[in-house]
Amino acid sequence: MKKLFCIFIVTLLSAPLFPVHAGESLFGVTNNSIGLVQHPYASAGKARSYEVAHMDSLMLNYRNFASWTDIAYTIFSIRTGYSGALSDTKEKSTYIDNANFQGGILAFPIYKKHLVFGFGVLPYTFINQRIEDEYTLTDEDIDVFQSLVMKGGLSRAMANFSVKLISGYRLGIGYEYTFGNITQNLVKELRENTTSSILVDYDYRYAGNGVVISAMGNPLDNWALGLVFRPSVKLNSKRVIDSASEELNREVEGDLTLPAEFSLGLEYTFSSAYIAGLEFMYQDWKNGFKRNGSRDPSQELLYRIGGGIERKPSKRLFVDLAQRIAYRLGFFYGQLNYQSGNEPVNEYGLSMGISLPIQRFQSGIDFAAVVGRRGSLSQNGLEETFISFDVTINASEIWFRNRED
Repeated sequence: MKKLFCIFIVTLLSAPLFPVHAGESLFGVTNNSIGLVQHPYASAGKARSYEVAHMDSLMLNYRNFASWTDIAYTIFSIRTGYSGALSDTKEKSTYIDNANFQGGILAFPIYKKHLVFGFGVLPYTFINQRIEDEYTLTDEDIDVFQSLVMKGGLSRAMANFSVKLISGYRLGIGYEYTFGNITQNLVKELRENTTSSILVDYDYRYAGNGVVISAMGNPLDNWALGLVFRPSVKLNSKRVIDSASEELNREVEGDLTLPAEFSLGLEYTFSSAYIAGLEFMYQDWKNGFKRNGSRDPSQELLYRIGGGIERKPSKRLFVDLAQRIAYRLGFFYGQLNYQSGNEPVNEYGLSMGISLPIQRFQSGIDFAAVVGRRGSLSQNGLEETFISFDVTINASEIWFRNRED
C-alpha cells in the first residue's frame, strides 16, 4: 500500500505538467474547440450516476468536497479508465477510443472528523480528433487535401478545506487552478503536377484562477442534501503559431470565460444496506462561455440529471466476500455543451459498478461501466453509442495513524 501511495504522489505532483484526459467523442469538433465537458466522478459515483449528496468516511467524493469532513485518517484516491464511441453518420461509421489517467485526490484530517484538507487534479474538458477533407479550388482547378489534428484539454488542480459546522452541516471552500493547452496541427497538400504542403501548428494555452463552494447536510432523518457552486472563471489565453510565415507566427493573447456551474443532489437511506439518490447539474454555456468577451454560437445549455441505487457492504467482521462488496446501478440523461447541426445534442445511458475491499482498514477498489447514446442522425446528423470502464483505487494508510487509534 505504501508503494501505491508513493506512485500517487509522483503522479499528482507531475500532473500539472500535462492535461488530465478523459472521454472521447466526435461531438464538439469545431474551430478553436476546447472539447466536451467531463464530469469528474469517482468510479463509485459514476456507477450510481450521482455523487453530489453522497458522503462516505473513506471513499473520496470527486464532486462535493464538503463530504470529506468524516475522513478520520489520511487517504488517497486515483482514477483511470477507458472510453470509446461508435460514431455513425449517413455516410460512414467510425470507432474512436482513449485510455488515460483521469485524476486523483489526497486528503488528510487537520482536526479528526471536523476539519479536513485535500488537494488533487481532475479533468475538465478533452478533445482528441483528426478531421480529413478533400476539395478543389475552382478558380485554379487545384485539388487540395486537408488534415486537422486536435489534441488536449483543460484540467483543474484544486486545494480544499472542508469543515463540519453546528448540527452536522458541512461546508467546503476550495481554490481551483484551471489550466491546459490544445494543439491543432493543420496540413494542406496542393496537388497539381507535383505535391506541395503547407504546415501550420497552433498551440492554445489557457490558465486561470477560480473557487468552488460546496455544502452538505441532513435536513430530515435519512435524507442528505448536497450543493456545489462554481462561479464563472476567466482564463488568460495565448495562441502560438508555428508556420513558414513570420507574420502569421506572431503571438496573440486574449481571454476565455467559462460559465458558472450549479449542482444539487439528494440521497435517501432506506436501511443500513440500501441508499438511493438523484442529482442535477447545470451550466449556461450558450450565454456564459465567451472568447474575448464575445459569445460562441456553437455553444448550448448544458445540464445532466442522474440517479441510482446502491447496496452497501456489510459492516460485520466475519462475513463472506459477496457481503463485503458494494453494488451500484444508475441512469442519466442530459444535454451536451455543443450544438451539432444547429441543434442541441442529448445523451442518456445506464451505469453500473462494484467496490471490492483490499487488505484491512476499509481500503477498496471501485469499478464502473457505462453504456449510452448521444445525438441523433435525424436531428444532429451524427449519433454515437459510447462505453466507458473506470477504476478508482481508494486507500487509507495505516502508517498515518497514531498508535492510540
